[in-house]
Amino acid sequence: MDENADPTIAEVLGIPWEQPEPFDPRDVPPGTLDARILDQDQVWVDRFGQVHQLRDMCDAYRANVLAHLYIARSDKWCWAALNELLTSRASMFVLTRATGVPMIAELSATQWLESTPLARGLRRLTPGIAAPVVLEAWAAKIHRLSELAGRPVWQVPGSQVAMPQDPRRSWTHDMRDRPPGPEGPDENW
Repeated sequence: MDENADPTIAEVLGIPWEQPEPFDPRDVPPGTLDARILDQDQVWVDRFGQVHQLRDMCDAYRANVLAHLYIARSDKWCWAALNELLTSRASMFVLTRATGVPMIAELSATQWLESTPLARGLRRLTPGIAAPVVLEAWAAKIHRLSELAGRPVWQVPGSQVAMPQDPRRSWTHDMRDRPPGPEGPDENW
């Protein structure tokens, strides 16, 4: 630690924790959801590792991306809250406490997700995306069904779970069987 630098909370506590590398969408391994994608509002990386510009995606695809983020919001919120706490400079931590600016851990997972640049960008480009309360209920259903199945529900052959903003479209079917084309999943499916 540089003696002249304001230490991070991790340094003060003696916890080995490094600031994550800058986000590069081309480095996201297929099949993963990198939490750092939430800190920008330009691209989405699908489960195949393909990078999509948000402005080039259709409304249905953008709405489905935000719905998908709701399923992982608690895990990503925990990571973001821990990362913010441990990488904050001690003086910044004291300042936020003094001014009443909430830290990520003081927000609900939904409040935090909706405040991220990616969620705000998706809603700005597609104003008709389902309300947070609808997406919360839908994500809770996915979690319940997955728990009952003993594995992610989309991995259960034949399972069907309608998208919250498009009941004609099955999220589980898209996750299982439909790799997106250049513009994302087929809007007319």
